Amino acid sequence: MNVRLPSFPWISPLLLAGVFFLYPIPHTIALRNLLLLICLVFSLAFLLRSRGRWPTGRQGWQSICIVLGLLTLWMPFESVVFGLDPSASLQGFRGDWLVMLLAVATSVMVWRKAEIQTGEVPGVVVSSKYQVLTFLVAVLVLHLCWYLVYRQVWGVGRPVPGDATPFGGRDFHSTLMTYLATLLIAEVLARRLLNYGFLPWPVWLSWGLLSLSLVGTYLLSTRNGSVVVLMEIALACAVYWRVNSRPISFRAIVVMVLGLFLGLGALLHDERWPRFVESVSIAQDVDGHRFWLSSRQEEYPKMSNGQPVDHSAYMRMAWATVAVQELYRYPFGVGYGHQAFGRAVNASYQVNTGIQSSHSGLLDLALATGWPGLMLYLALTFLMVRYGWRAAMDGEAAGYALVLFVVGNLARVAVDGHLSGWRLESYAMITAVLVCMSYRQTEVKP
Repeated sequence: MNVRLPSFPWISPLLLAGVFFLYPIPHTIALRNLLLLICLVFSLAFLLRSRGRWPTGRQGWQSICIVLGLLTLWMPFESVVFGLDPSASLQGFRGDWLVMLLAVATSVMVWRKAEIQTGEVPGVVVSSKYQVLTFLVAVLVLHLCWYLVYRQVWGVGRPVPGDATPFGGRDFHSTLMTYLATLLIAEVLARRLLNYGFLPWPVWLSWGLLSLSLVGTYLLSTRNGSVVVLMEIALACAVYWRVNSRPISFRAIVVMVLGLFLGLGALLHDERWPRFVESVSIAQDVDGHRFWLSSRQEEYPKMSNGQPVDHSAYMRMAWATVAVQELYRYPFGVGYGHQAFGRAVNASYQVNTGIQSSHSGLLDLALATGWPGLMLYLALTFLMVRYGWRAAMDGEAAGYALVLFVVGNLARVAVDGHLSGWRLESYAMITAVLVCMSYRQTEVKP
């Protein structure tokens, strides 16, 4: 007697959303990895039992998989052959990159499981295709509301500090806010160009949530996060005018003006800007000023007017300058890990500092994996953008999200050390879902 087991169609997306919710919250690594493993096993067991074949889809994903595979194989090889500390590099590779691949595999299987269970008809776009991404976006909205409510409660009867956050630092919430703003910008762009999107709610709600995310970006006042959001708005406008010449709606103009106002306001509100240019110029003299290495107050550099430099701008530019020099010294890298910059500095300057990251994810990756690793990562990024653009030109709403999301993250990791840990895993999770959503060739629109 054959007994049909219950399929529980919501369990896997809920587990995946739970992992995504826990990603930025400190001290949850063990819990989220456990949930991720359970989600993977549950989805894999269903797919093996259902024996469902993958549908015919858009070509191009094979190239993405090949480049990702080459990059993955290069990392441990480079760490063993060229690494300064092979054992630490391999340990970081297992705990960081392989966990990211686990997040990618789980996201792909959860998406396919949801597609099979809801009985999606080939060639027809239905809500099941967007179920998993909807859960992830809902988590980002929840984090946004948590932050806004926390600030409101904190500010009752007392001034609100700029770094008032429910957990982590401002940069944690800036990452989440940028993810949410990017996906919502892509959603309203797709609605305008294709008359349908990838989120199951009315377009006015997407506009409202986008406005709230812009307000959150303004309140956080993170310089790099504000720049990336402004860049995403500009990129969306460029895509719109490139694809469609219809006049833009008044509502879209209002939100774009609001976004520009809040973004520029967040930038101009930052009191560090007047010192930025001279601080960057001083920071490039890494041999004349060693504060970036020693952090001794007596070595703190001063500007021409006697005022101290902008600490953030100085340190970032000095570290970036040294990272480029070290990259030419170690063209094949020093071993995988976000601590690659610190390892290179300690080896070259014969010191033992606590420096780890250069505060640029791309430079950290380049020092960790060398020029070959950096080129493979950039090739992977290019292939995903091209894949998303082709999907968008074929009428797939998720294609616009894939393009904006990958380009925005590339810009962010260029200026922030956000290419490791929970940020790498959460980025990979969303990107994997967007690639899957762009995979299906659509013929009929709702």
